[in-house]
Amino acid sequence: MKNVVRFLYINFILFIVNNFYCAQEQYGSHKGLGSVSFQASMVLNNVAKLILYIAIIAGIAFILTSLLKLKQHWRNPQQVSISQVISLFILGLILVGIPMLIHYNQNKTTIGAVYMYDDYQKIRLARN
Repeated sequence: MKNVVRFLYINFILFIVNNFYCAQEQYGSHKGLGSVSFQASMVLNNVAKLILYIAIIAGIAFILTSLLKLKQHWRNPQQVSISQVISLFILGLILVGIPMLIHYNQNKTTIGAVYMYDDYQKIRLARN
């Protein structure tokens, strides 16, 4: 068991060292683990955008489903209740509204901004 744990520690250390030197070679100058973490934050930023776009698409689908359920309610009110129509519509509005609100506020505040250190160890705003 000790050999397995020792093997995992050695692999973890080699992984960190490898990422450290790959980051140096990629950018041509020594930027260290800061550049690696910056690249990781850019990947996570893209994942967050993907989740927001999926939420918008799901919200539009819920709104369209609520309209179809409303048409079914007009035909047969006992089969489809109006509360189901209203709840689907409200859920769709929430799924469309919140990502748009986040996207709007991300450009207006510093919450969505990414900061990093430049070559002179001054903190600056990183642009996408």
